Amino acid sequence: MGNRMTALTLTKFLTQIAADQPAVAASVRALAGVAVELSATIARPDSTAQLGAVRGSANADGDDQKKLDVLADEMIATALAAVDHVAAYLSEERDAAIQLHDGGEVIVASDPLDGSSAIEPNVSIGTIFSVLPAIGGSLQPGRNQLASGIFVYGPQTTLLVTCGDGVFAFQLGTDGQFHDMGWQ
Repeated sequence: MGNRMTALTLTKFLTQIAADQPAVAASVRALAGVAVELSATIARPDSTAQLGAVRGSANADGDDQKKLDVLADEMIATALAAVDHVAAYLSEERDAAIQLHDGGEVIVASDPLDGSSAIEPNVSIGTIFSVLPAIGGSLQPGRNQLASGIFVYGPQTTLLVTCGDGVFAFQLGTDGQFHDMGWQ
């Protein structure tokens, strides 16, 4: 990535990342789009009780799946399927990886909705993700990560992300864009 940069928006940051890592930038851009939709869904006044209801069975880790867990997972799978760079998607909500694109350069692993037990009491919840190279299989050491981050849905929706050169913080604005919080 070169020199450390200060980005005014996530879009500008990802444009700069795309010069060296187009697959990473495209993956994070897709996840950010989902985060904007999830943030709006969570903020709806009538959504809390419905989204916290148990839906389906236990996930791959044995936790009860809440409606928002399943919704977030489905939204991420759909968004990543539209990114040709993504070879596979691994989710805490699924027993197996979803193969997306032959020849894709990256694998995206995610806990689509971490902390779903905190939906009803209105405590912060988040989407955790990791972007890994597609070579070497889906189980790789963390040092192979190309990018990782967390979207936090609470009083404000934030993104903390690294692409290997520092950690950058963005806050979702009322314009639907993530803006640099000036924290690195």
